[in-house]
This record gives sequence, C-alpha cells and structure tokens, in this order.
Amino acid sequence: MWEGVFSGVALAAANGIAAWVTIRVSWGQSSDFFIKAFLGGMMLRLFSVGLIAVLLFKFTAISKGYFTAALCVTFVFFQVAEIVMIVRRRTAEQLEGSNESASEADGNPDEVRG
Repeated sequence: MWEGVFSGVALAAANGIAAWVTIRVSWGQSSDFFIKAFLGGMMLRLFSVGLIAVLLFKFTAISKGYFTAALCVTFVFFQVAEIVMIVRRRTAEQLEGSNESASEADGNPDEVRG
C-alpha cells in the first residue's frame, strides 16, 4: 500500500517541479515562447507520467488504487500551487509596473525628495 502512495506522490511531485522549472525558465521570454514552452512541456510531462505509471503497473506490485489516488491528490495540489505562483508573479509585475509609471509621472524617479 505505502509503496503505491509514495510512488504516486513522488511522480506527481516530479511533474510539479518540472512545471515550476518550465515556468521559471520561460517567464521572461516572449508570450509566444512562453505558451509554446508551457503547453509543450505540459504535453511532454503528461505523456511521461502516463508512461511511468504504465511501467510501474506492469513491472511492480504496487497498489494501483493507492498509487492513482495519491497521484491525483498530489497532482491537484501542485496544479493549484502552479496557478497561485503564476497569479502572484503576474500581480507583482503589474504592481511594479504601475509603481514605475507613478514615479515617472512625478518627475525624476532617482531624485531625492527632502
């Protein structure tokens, strides 16, 4: 039982970490590059998760039910974390951009006020 749980959690965590790395690497690039890297990476990761799951079921005696349940729960957790990370980063960039615009409207942003 526990082998299935740990395997499911590990596989979903590896998938989540790979998604995080993809976002970090492609974030500052053009929107076109980001979309291609993100969606292409997602397809590759999901294919890999499926392949690894099939191989685990075929060559090991792990519990399929516990593996699948742990994989799904952990996968959803990492999906929520991924969405939160993207929204927070985007919001921070928008706030930073609006603060820079406000500074430029006031005059020289490097000017020391006394």
